[in-house]
Amino acid sequence: MKQFSIYLILVLFKLSYADGAKVFNFSSIDSNKPFVLFVLGFGEFPQETIDAKLVADNFYLSPYHMYFDFRVVPLLSPKSDYASVMRATKDRVIAISQEINNLPHKKIILAGHSSGSLMAIEISKRLKNKDITLVSIDGFAPTNLAPAHIPHTCWTATHGKVRSLNYSSAMTCKNIYIYKDTKCTSSMCLHFELINLSSAALNITSKNFKQLGYTNLQLNLIWLNPFMQWTQ
Repeated sequence: MKQFSIYLILVLFKLSYADGAKVFNFSSIDSNKPFVLFVLGFGEFPQETIDAKLVADNFYLSPYHMYFDFRVVPLLSPKSDYASVMRATKDRVIAISQEINNLPHKKIILAGHSSGSLMAIEISKRLKNKDITLVSIDGFAPTNLAPAHIPHTCWTATHGKVRSLNYSSAMTCKNIYIYKDTKCTSSMCLHFELINLSSAALNITSKNFKQLGYTNLQLNLIWLNPFMQWTQ
């Protein structure tokens, strides 16, 4: 019975986050708030869908929920490279874009962590009549892929001489923020410290990040601070 219950939960997660129009709940909390879509980075099913729910729950426990209307989706791609992400997310990019275009929100923040930034960029290309901005959180080659007319902010992290996983790509961005960490000693740890402040304590590495990336989640939302002016 216990195994059946676990299986049912996983099926429900898959339907809620991956199935066409059921990608996630688009019902508006407050259309006067900026709308934030956050795309997780590369993971694996079913853990990635569980992580998406953890992020959403964590956000609504933070003070940021008073200022932003927030939704989160997992990447759901078998690999993290550009071609794989484009193939795996094509249908969901179309569905999500249509839903966001139909929202009453005018200000839209599309944020993606790691390879999730690729999906956020593809969604941005399909939005119309919205005030859009992109946020790449240690994402991939932002200046090569993002539309030139859309404002783009990039975040990366350092600890002394240690650089975050996609530091080099982030540094090609015109608007860049560098998160100065004091705990991580590896690039992958810094990569996840930008979204989970428990990363250093968990000793996140290139071998365990799929399983532990969002464990004991303390959601790092520092990348939303520059947009607080949008909420006034």
